[in-house]
Amino acid sequence: MIGTIDIEAIRTDYPVSSVVGGVTKLQRAGREWKACCPIHADRTPSFTIYSGDQRWHCFGCGEGGDVLDFVQKLHHVGLREAADMLTGSNLPVVAMPKIEKPSEPERDTIREAVEIWRSSGPIGGTPAEQYLRGRGISIRLPDCLRFARLPFGRRRYLPALVALVAGPDDQPCGIQRIFLTDDGKKANLPDGKVKFSLGRIRGGAIRLAPGAVSGMILSGSVEDGLSLMEIEGRAVWAAPGEEMLSGMFLPEPVRSVVIGADADDAGMRFAVKARDKFASEGRMVRVIIPANGAKDFNQELQEMAL
Repeated sequence: MIGTIDIEAIRTDYPVSSVVGGVTKLQRAGREWKACCPIHADRTPSFTIYSGDQRWHCFGCGEGGDVLDFVQKLHHVGLREAADMLTGSNLPVVAMPKIEKPSEPERDTIREAVEIWRSSGPIGGTPAEQYLRGRGISIRLPDCLRFARLPFGRRRYLPALVALVAGPDDQPCGIQRIFLTDDGKKANLPDGKVKFSLGRIRGGAIRLAPGAVSGMILSGSVEDGLSLMEIEGRAVWAAPGEEMLSGMFLPEPVRSVVIGADADDAGMRFAVKARDKFASEGRMVRVIIPANGAKDFNQELQEMAL
């Protein structure tokens, strides 16, 4: 409480979208809203409203918070003044369709993913590093990759590469696990599937490079992303699966995007879908495929070493 004003009630009564929508056009993006940031000169949608319409974050200027923080930043006022402006009907407010908060099971998967990540250890000297080195990757491995022994099924634990997925607000929103053998090979699992995601990963990215730059390469896997970093010497973010490429949120400073596609029908289909989405945001986008008939960029990297 501040004086006679109930701050929690204000946050409940005024969803972020209702206030932001009064000053700029919002676009629905799954369970989020996107917009050009009204706080700074924004050319593409870098402003995201998430967490059940209770939080916002701008990739362009780095600001974020709740509805009161938005009013404070936009109008350069303090907390009490922002509360008075909201409750005194001194701001344009619009009714927006309700976006439900993540369900309790969904929040539980995010919590579980973060707990696994925090309990994982450094990747150096583990089967996870051995797996990547065995695929011809020699660059320094980023801190978003770790190692753990994780349960698979009821009775056994397997070595796993654990990749952190960061959400639009820069916070952990999930992980991808790649199950391995003790000698750094892919685990022999039913149906051959070794990659499993956990958490709320849509919109997120495995940030193999530490920060957004004006030009960026996107990839559909950790292995291809690291290979592209080695081949091209540029920043790469990886989606936790090719089908997730088009859902990735990119910061406003990223004006040029290169999408590294697998050289098969599915890879090209997902890459074209992502290309069209990012181009619609006003970015320069092109799709590249591996050279010399390689099926993916990791195969190209390995063949370069022969």
